[in-house]
Amino acid sequence: MLVMLSFRPLTKTLVIVLLIGIIPLVMNLPLPSIRLAQGISRNLSLLGFIAAWNSSTIPNPTLTVVQGDSITLSPKPGDGISHQWFLDVNNNGVADCSPGPDICSATFSSASPPPVAFTAAFAPAAYTLTYYCSVHPGTMHGHFTAMLLTGGGDRYAD
Repeated sequence: MLVMLSFRPLTKTLVIVLLIGIIPLVMNLPLPSIRLAQGISRNLSLLGFIAAWNSSTIPNPTLTVVQGDSITLSPKPGDGISHQWFLDVNNNGVADCSPGPDICSATFSSASPPPVAFTAAFAPAAYTLTYYCSVHPGTMHGHFTAMLLTGGGDRYAD
């Protein structure tokens, strides 16, 4: 027994897709673009222990975000010892807090400090910075990496 398959729905779909792609080219119109998401809000948390953030081993956790993300970082005490989180924006290994360039939390030991809010936009390309505890920089430091979305200026992908 010979079974006949109907390709008409597939043919119609293919013609429509081709027309959507060919007509703009023939008429010199811009192709449709897909808008990529702008920066999103990210809530990050680190627990302070003298041995390492989050009681991890060396290396400490890598924080990975996308350029333009709005970051809210909540450092929390884990061991009752004083800590201060900072993102070393100028790469000098020192907490250059306000009015300096680095992003810093308040010093904390038993109570959580207010969250630290900032936008990941420190360079025009992808980058990696180091974050530290200003009190224990030898053991409490890790990488903060901001990836770049592809697509160009207005964050559109063609």
